[in-house]
Formats: sequence, C-alpha cells, structure tokens
Amino acid sequence: ESGFVPVARGRTEEWVRERMEAHRNPQGAITRLYGDGRWIQIIERRTSDGGYVGIRVDVTELKSKELELAKKTALLQATLDNIAQGLSVFDGELRLAAFNKRFLELLGMPERLGAVGTHFSEFIRFNAERGEYGPGDIEAQVAERVERARTPVAHRFERVRPNGTVIEVMGRPMPGGGFVTVYSDVTEQRRAQKQLAEHARELERSNAELEQFAYVASHDLQEPLRMVASYCQLLQRRYKGKLDADADEFIGFAVEGATRMQRMINDLLNYSRVGRKSAGFAPVDLRAAVDTALSGLGAAIEESGARVTVGTLPSVFGEAMLLERLFQNLIANALKFRRDDVKPEIEITAEREEGAWRICVADNGIGIEPEYAERIFLLFQRLHERSKYPGTGIGLALCKKVVEHHGGRIWVESEPGRGSRFKFTLPDSARTS
Repeated sequence: ESGFVPVARGRTEEWVRERMEAHRNPQGAITRLYGDGRWIQIIERRTSDGGYVGIRVDVTELKSKELELAKKTALLQATLDNIAQGLSVFDGELRLAAFNKRFLELLGMPERLGAVGTHFSEFIRFNAERGEYGPGDIEAQVAERVERARTPVAHRFERVRPNGTVIEVMGRPMPGGGFVTVYSDVTEQRRAQKQLAEHARELERSNAELEQFAYVASHDLQEPLRMVASYCQLLQRRYKGKLDADADEFIGFAVEGATRMQRMINDLLNYSRVGRKSAGFAPVDLRAAVDTALSGLGAAIEESGARVTVGTLPSVFGEAMLLERLFQNLIANALKFRRDDVKPEIEITAEREEGAWRICVADNGIGIEPEYAERIFLLFQRLHERSKYPGTGIGLALCKKVVEHHGGRIWVESEPGRGSRFKFTLPDSARTS
C-alpha cells in the first residue's frame, strides 16, 4: 500500500515542520512502527515551491522478514562465537564475509580487523608488522597463491605464535569462490604428543637395554652352568648306588635343577634374540615352516600317537626361522597338555583377512580357563605343577613376541576339557616393507 501524503494539520503538520527545520533539504526515508503493528516507510521530498511531499509505503511484511533474518543472523553469530575453534570465511573478492570471536583471539588480531569487508591482505600485513612470520612463511605463500590466481586452494599447516601457542590452520575453497578456514589451538595436543614420543623413546631404550642385559646374562651363564651340570652328572654316574639313598636323591635334584636351568637360559636367550638379530623379512612358505617344526617334534609325535592335520597354508611376509619356532612351540604345547588316555589331535588351518592371514592351531587337549587366556602369554607364567607338565614358562611368551615382531597379534579360545584354539595373524607376502 502506498500513497501521497500532503502537508497535513495537527500532529502530522508539526512533525513535518520539525523534519524540515532539522533538514533544510530533506530527501530520505524513515520507517516507523505504528500502534496497530504496521511498519510504514515514509519517503520525504521537498517540492520546488518550498512545500513538502511524502510517499507512505506499508512495509510490514518486508520488515517482518528483515527482523526474522536479523534474529537468525544473531543466532548464527552467537553459535559461531561459542565454537571452540576459530572460523573465518572470505568471499570471492577475498574480503571477510563471516567470522567468530575465537578467530581473532587465537591469532591475536585486533577488533578493528574483525569487520565484514576487511580484505585478506590486511591480516597478512598485520602479521608481517608484528613479525610473526616473514616472506616465505607458508601462510603468506597461501595468501600469495590465492591473491594471484583468485582460486583458493585447500591448505593445512601449523603456526607457532610468539607466546608458544600452536595453531592448526585448515582451509577449504568454497564452490562459489572464496574459502573457509578453521583455526584450532592444538598446543596441549602437541605437548602431549611430544611427551608421548619422549616416553616411547625412553621405553625403547629401556627395552633395548633389558634385551641386551638378558642376552649377555644368559649367554655368560651358559659356560659356568654347563660345568655345574657336567660335574653333577659325573657324580651321578660315578657314585650312584655307592652312597646312601639320600645322597643319590640329592645328586638327582642337583642334576635336574642344572638341566632345567640350562633349558630356561636357552629359552630366555632365544626370547631375547627375537627382534634383535633380524635376518630381514621375506616371503615364507608356512607349509614348509610347519613341516620343519613337525620334523623336530617327530619323536614326541610318535610317542604320543598324535595325529596332525595341516590344511592349505599360504606364504606370508616374515622371518622363516622365527615362524618355524612359533609353530614348533604351539605344536609342542598341544602335545604336552593332552588329556589322559586321549590321543592328541592337532589341526592347523589358515583363513584370509584384509591384508593378512589368520592362522589357527587347534587341539583336543585339557583346555584353559578363560580368566587365564592372557596370563599364559607372559614370561614364566605357569598354570600347572612342573612335575606334571614340565617346561620353563617361556614358550608362549616367545610365540607372542614372534607374532608381534611380525606386526600381528595372538590369542587363545578355549574351554577346560574341550581343547584350545591358538590363533594369530601374520602379514601376507604382498607387503614390501
């Protein structure tokens, strides 16, 4: 609705006179809210003879949309200002189109730069003035590429501010031109990563020292222990039956203890060598590795009457000698922990996984309680008396170390009295490093 409004009497005439006195040549428009809820826009014009003419337009609907848009804009800005990251949006002319307070806070920008329409070059100039970075800085390079080509490019980098704050900057171009950039304070994350890396290096050094100590200790103990075992066996052969029964028993204990210590030191030596002396990874035929392990266990297999079934096995990427030892330990484990009066049945199979193979060594032995499923892979952890099931408690720990050395994992699925299924993963032969 619109119409011409003549110079009227009463309040309107008084209002017109005030407007004309305030503006000697009033030419503009004002919008007023009337008591009935309507928004009326009045456009003022002075006539050539000194009079006044106004055009009245009902802009209620337009004003309502404008107010609704203002509310949505304020809500959007409030939302942006509550985001932990800084945000800036530059249009196709590289002028600031939207931002939040965090953007200015993280980069230490003054409020004068936080105005819609500020050109991107103003931010670069401000940073250069305070010496946060100079020519050749990655952010300046990005700005230069954007300025020259007028084609924003995706970028991600970090800035370290003079106060030590580390800011991660991630920018993406927008389809209609311009780009949006998100700024995150990653100071604590980087500090934590640095500390974690330092701890990892310290742990690596500590492990290397422990492995070296274990290797040296076990290696240096070999000779004196061999001498003790030899003399104990000599005493046993020479004086067996010539002394009393207690003496025979004591000498037997000494021989058994020395022999057990030799086995333990040998196993510990083998454990410490895994990963220390590597022959390098190469394709390994697992069937050949299993055959080698079975050959070494031929006497035990024959004695127990075991039946070993081997399925189709693949080639994997690893160290042949270690994988042979892995199978030998798992098969020997199945032979040792068999049920009374039940011939061992061992089945070895393979199943494909993404980028790896899952190998299973299953048996029909005594099984393992679920609560011990992880403990059995630790050094010197035994679940049974040595008199019934001899061993050093290193075999499964060695298996775990071999598998992890190959980048895989090992676990057991078992029920008491129903056998065990030892499963582990190994990388396939397609790996190149």
